[in-house]
Amino acid sequence: MNAAMVGRCLLWKRKVLPSYRKRRVSNIKSISNYSTLENKVSLTKLGEVLKQTIAAKGPITVADFMKECLQHPRYGYYMKDTVLGRRGDFVTAPEISQTFGEIIGLWFVSLVEEKYSQLKKPFRLVELGPGLGTLMNDMLRTLSRFPWMYRYLTVHLIETSPALTKQQQGALSKYSQNGTTLVWHTSIDEIPNDGSLFVVAQEFFDALPIHQFVWRENGWQEKLVDIETRREEPFHFRFVLSGGPTVASRVFLDFLGYHPSNLEEDSISKEELELSPQSLSIVQYMTKRLTESSGAFLVIDYGANQHISNSLRAIRSHEFVPILREPGEADLSADVNFLSFRKAYEQTLAKKNLLSQVPICLGPISQRQFLLSMGIEYRVLQLILSCKTDKEAVDIHSGYKRLVSGDSDGMGNVYKCFCIVSSDLGIPTGFSK
Repeated sequence: MNAAMVGRCLLWKRKVLPSYRKRRVSNIKSISNYSTLENKVSLTKLGEVLKQTIAAKGPITVADFMKECLQHPRYGYYMKDTVLGRRGDFVTAPEISQTFGEIIGLWFVSLVEEKYSQLKKPFRLVELGPGLGTLMNDMLRTLSRFPWMYRYLTVHLIETSPALTKQQQGALSKYSQNGTTLVWHTSIDEIPNDGSLFVVAQEFFDALPIHQFVWRENGWQEKLVDIETRREEPFHFRFVLSGGPTVASRVFLDFLGYHPSNLEEDSISKEELELSPQSLSIVQYMTKRLTESSGAFLVIDYGANQHISNSLRAIRSHEFVPILREPGEADLSADVNFLSFRKAYEQTLAKKNLLSQVPICLGPISQRQFLLSMGIEYRVLQLILSCKTDKEAVDIHSGYKRLVSGDSDGMGNVYKCFCIVSSDLGIPTGFSK
């Protein structure tokens, strides 16, 4: 399906990437005594939980801090009702333009149409972290125009937040009422193994917990979060160093081949690195699944095909705020390390020792390249021609430009697309070997 055909078939404020301000870290090994000081900012409910945990067990990893801030069952950021959309703290691509979800839906159609009769049914369409349900809504509206595929479709949404699950159910209720099977899960492991599997993760991996490592003369140390007791400091927490290697630094840096002996050779930064083990686990899981069944795994997120450092950021009310200021009250995210994704894919294949049915790993490519190769401009033109007012036309064009523009306020080059596809489906539209 070429771009012109795609266009005929279909009759943000983005999370800005800040320049991360490096924080000073103290090389300490033991926990500090603490007390609630009058000149501190107000301590959040989650902050109280974190203080108790650190007081009992010692400094926690950045990954544990991030996980608690976002996913704590009572006080986590994503447990709130209004964190996404224009009324929330940030807006993602599906809220900017309906064409985004429509194009992704068409991408899955283009994968299936030539191999339709050979593919196992049902077609399991999965979204990781569905947000408000906007992306899935636009995808299903598009896929419903292809009844030969849609009638075999079952929808699976992976969500850990009860509040967001409720919003998604409301947004997608019309499809379940019309007979489409929609199932919510808290883990991708719960997806049945039968049929063909098509998974999309849009701005999902950036919110998964990361470990941060700092290079010192005695090797890699891990950045941790401790209680701040200094009277002149306004926050209740501070970053410290482990003082030596940790389990995470040994296991995960070894996974990527970050050894002191090859740092110079591999041009790896000697200052700081970060890695998301949970992300790698999901990539490994999807690689395994796609060796056993037909399907595809599409990732769209901001990041780079290189080693990442110092990318953790906090956003509240569309503005950047200090990471440690009010735990649980701001969104935390980090750049996606697509280089580590490919490493996870390669190591998974090496362990399985496959000679055939090897899934194909492609990308990352820019979001701009992906959307334009799929013919998004044809769909935008179609929508503009059907507008009843000039304002509607301007809004549609503005959203389109935001998605594909390579300018500083656009998403076109900052966001990347990465995919793993089962071997029987070949090279999908937009990607090249």
